[in-house]
Formats: sequence, C-alpha cells, structure tokens
Amino acid sequence: MSIAAGPALSVSPGDFVDMNITLTNNSALAASLPGKVEAYRPTDVNVPCAGNPCAPANQNDFGGLTARRGYATASTLVSPYSGGNWFWNTNSLPGGAVTTASFRFQVAAAASGNFSFPVCFGPADALNTVVCTTVNYTVVSPRYPGISAQNGDVYAGGGVCGGVMSLASPITGNIIAGSYADYVVAASGSINHFSSNRGSNTLNLGSAGGYATLCRPDLLTAANAYTGPRGPDIAGPSFSVTGKGGVYYYNGAGTLQLSGTISSNLTIVAPNGSILINGAIQTDTGGFAARSLPGLGIIARGDISIAAGVTRVDAYLFSSQGRIDTCIDHSAACANVLTVNGFLMARQMSFSRLGVGSGGVIAERILLSPQIYLNPPALFSSSVATIQLSGQGEKQPLF
Repeated sequence: MSIAAGPALSVSPGDFVDMNITLTNNSALAASLPGKVEAYRPTDVNVPCAGNPCAPANQNDFGGLTARRGYATASTLVSPYSGGNWFWNTNSLPGGAVTTASFRFQVAAAASGNFSFPVCFGPADALNTVVCTTVNYTVVSPRYPGISAQNGDVYAGGGVCGGVMSLASPITGNIIAGSYADYVVAASGSINHFSSNRGSNTLNLGSAGGYATLCRPDLLTAANAYTGPRGPDIAGPSFSVTGKGGVYYYNGAGTLQLSGTISSNLTIVAPNGSILINGAIQTDTGGFAARSLPGLGIIARGDISIAAGVTRVDAYLFSSQGRIDTCIDHSAACANVLTVNGFLMARQMSFSRLGVGSGGVIAERILLSPQIYLNPPALFSSSVATIQLSGQGEKQPLF
C-alpha cells in the first residue's frame, strides 16, 4: 500500500483548507488488509469538533472503503506520530485499486512560519509496516492594504463636465488599515471605511450625502484643441522625460512607456493610446523659485498603468476613458508602497499595491503637490480652476 496527500499550500491564519488523501494498492493481484488512516493535527490547526471521538464537518469517506471515520484525541496506530487525528477505519482495497478521501481543517489564528501535516496508513493486523506521508504548509501573514490621500480630497461619481454623470459610485476603504483623506471624502454612492482628516467619521457633503453632480474639466478635449507650441511627436514605444519641457504628443494607438527626471514643466498627451510608467518619475531636487517649480502632467485617452517596480511617481495623471492601475503586475511583486506626488483622475481606479509587512498597512500614498497651483503644467490649469457642484463653483481641494 502507498499513501499520498495534498495539496501543499501557502496559507494565512484562519484559512480553511481541503486536504485529499489517496490510498493505492500497489499489488495487482492481492486485496489489501483492512486498516486505518490517521491524519495528525499540528498545533497550528484548530481542533475540528468536541468529544472523543467526534464527527467533524466536511470529512468525506474513501469511496466504497470506509467503515468508520471521525476525529479522535489520540492515535491508535503504531507509527512515528501521535496525538489528535482525523481517522478512517478502512475495509480491504482490491489489488491495483486507488481510492481518495478528503477533510477540511482550519489554520489557527496564531499560526506562523511552517507546519507539517503527517498522514499514515496501517494494516489492521499491525504486522506490516505503517506507511506515512507529510504535507508541508507555509503560513503567510495577511496584509490589509489601505490608501492615504494627503493635501486633497477623494471623490467618486460624477464625471467629465458635459458628459454622463455616474450617480451610484461608492468609496470603500480598508477598515483595518485605515484608509483616509486629509479633507473631503465624497461619493455619489455609499462611503465605507474611508475617513476624513484621519478621524472616525466620514465627511459627506452635498445632496443626499454625496456629490451626485460633481464634474471635472475634460483635459483630453483641451489637449485635442491645443494649437500652441509643442515638441516633436513621440514615436514610441518608450520616452524619457529627463531634460524635456513643453508639450509632447504620442499619436500612436498602443502603449507609451515613460520614466525619467523632471526639471521643467512638461505635458505628455496620448490622444489615442495608453501610458505605462515603467520606471521612476521624480522631480529634480534642485533649487527652484515657487513660480517655476517643475511638474509633469500626463493625459491619455486609455489606461495609465504603473509597473510593480516603480514606487514613486511625481505627476498628475488624467485618463479620459480608461483606468488608472497602481500596479499593473497584479502579483506578489506589488508588495511595496507607491507614492504619487500629484493626483489621479480617471473613469476607473485600481489600487493594486499590497504594502509592506502584515496587518493594516498603507499601500498607496497620494499627495497633492502645491506646484499644481503655483505653476501647473500646460493644459492642466483647468484642473485647479472652478468645478461644477450643484451650480456652485468651488476650488480643489475643498477646505
């Protein structure tokens, strides 16, 4: 007889895991003896039920083989292992046959590091050798990533001025990490777990507790109508912002990759395509007068995405029809913190960073730079001009 079990997984405290156990009679001729299977509970796994023996939920039979099953507090097999175990008393298994059972266990809330789950089969006459296998698990501490918006507001709903308004857009933060904005948090839909001014109460303004008619200037329309001086068209597929100033257009329909250091005001426009920020974009730290601070504005019709290895973006990001995704990789590579010194404005947002460490962590920091008021990049003046809110003009952010 041989025994196998699995799958081996990375698990988090509190996870429920289904384990399969497979018995194989390796003899093509002789039936196996009746016997017993025991799966021994590690300390990092919760006791499944009360009593000795007891009947755990989600423990399933070996097909056509199980005579009795349950959970016992002590082992009866002569094996290298002992202690509490899920058990199955088995009938004989025909030669060459294979059968599988399963059970569910829960990882303890205090589990950490690695633990092993031994599983053994022993024949009823105890004359043959007990066969065992071990499944190893790695406990991964969970993260609860949140968002902080500093020096500005958070809005959901509304739309581009002159377009269709979105009237049921929610804002949902992370209750453990403590997502927050320094000033207004407003939505045309519900607001949950996202506080204003780092407090316990979310600030709702406007009709029915939200900005149902908030709209923002369409920067892409302004870019399409722009007739002022501009740099040579960008051929793509990549472009360094280092040493550039003025207004540049990428007229391709694909994705333009951006990175570099900003030392003067620069605006990148992709009227037909998308943007991938695949390297750090940072402002030159040299001394600049207040009214000549450098800044980068990015305007795209499609998506604006940020690669996992990029942890700082000094730019104002505007997507007219697409999505802004803070970590396009959507993998463990996103386990870091992204800082955006600027703003994010799009039809849809994907906050995909995971942060660092376990528990409640901030994964994205969005800091509105005062440079946007003092010396905005070309085509971005309207982003800090009046916005329409129930017929009233207001400055951003709303203090």
